[in-house]
Amino acid sequence: MYSFIYKQETKEIIETNCDNVSDNNIFDPLFFDNKEFHNYHQIFAEKVYKVLFEREDKILGYCYIGKREKIAKLPYSAPFALLYPPKKWRIYDIFKIVKGLISFCNSIDCDRIFLTLPPEIYNPELINSLSTILFSEGFKVSLVDINQYFDFSTYENKESYLAGLMRMKRRNYNKAIKNRLEFVKVNDENFEKAYDVIEINRREMGYPLKISKSQMKDIINMKCLSSSCFLVNKDSQAIASAIVFDVTSEISQVIYWGDNPEFREFSPMALLTTEIFNYYKTKGKKYLDIGPSSDKGIINPGLFEFKQSIGCSHTIKLSFEFQL
Repeated sequence: MYSFIYKQETKEIIETNCDNVSDNNIFDPLFFDNKEFHNYHQIFAEKVYKVLFEREDKILGYCYIGKREKIAKLPYSAPFALLYPPKKWRIYDIFKIVKGLISFCNSIDCDRIFLTLPPEIYNPELINSLSTILFSEGFKVSLVDINQYFDFSTYENKESYLAGLMRMKRRNYNKAIKNRLEFVKVNDENFEKAYDVIEINRREMGYPLKISKSQMKDIINMKCLSSSCFLVNKDSQAIASAIVFDVTSEISQVIYWGDNPEFREFSPMALLTTEIFNYYKTKGKKYLDIGPSSDKGIINPGLFEFKQSIGCSHTIKLSFEFQL
């Protein structure tokens, strides 16, 4: 990985050995923008750059860029990326960082920039300001995805949550209980049990698995990540599962969840989703990011309605493109 400082006044680009932003006034990164995450995933780009934006000897912020075939990608191997300003940022700071991003990408011989921002739940003020400034600086919206999440401010306890669901969802939960399904959290060493169920689910549903089992093992074992794996068992056999990452201190994200279709008659997903919501409520999380219900801007109505039926809210995730 290459590290550079971009000097705003002179537009100089200086290579540096500095791997970490030492200024404590800069936002802490999302898990997907952690140094360890990028060190592992840099094989998925021709080159990866960490760029620190500086003005008057002060770091204004930073970002990670992956270059592929003259395209600057943020992210290059993750669901989204951020440009990180000071914690007490001003709108002028964001403008300068965006201008610096354009200049830097031009200097490394890119002809386009692709940037996908997180859903606004990760920092509404920053992400909405970034979206507006990107558009102001000539970026065009290339994709609009719909992203669903569970808001724990709406969750008092399991009983009130179930009472607020549609009758069919309550009936499915009761069916799972009647069939003696068991919800368990497993340690990271046993993540393969959760992954194997997801693998069956995706194969039967015809959906791709973007993260291989070996890659998932490597990611789960990263020092910078706190993750959790959950199973629903029927007679000691795993029939539904979930793998969840803690992306920030307040937000966890469902990376994968699903059931083995062979056992769908027992409604294991009703138990899995209800117990996961209850688990993360007790952990004091603000949101559980359930992920997009669209692919490259094309919505999946069935997936959207399933998430909506279990109490999820939704927002959008924007992708931008800039022609250099």
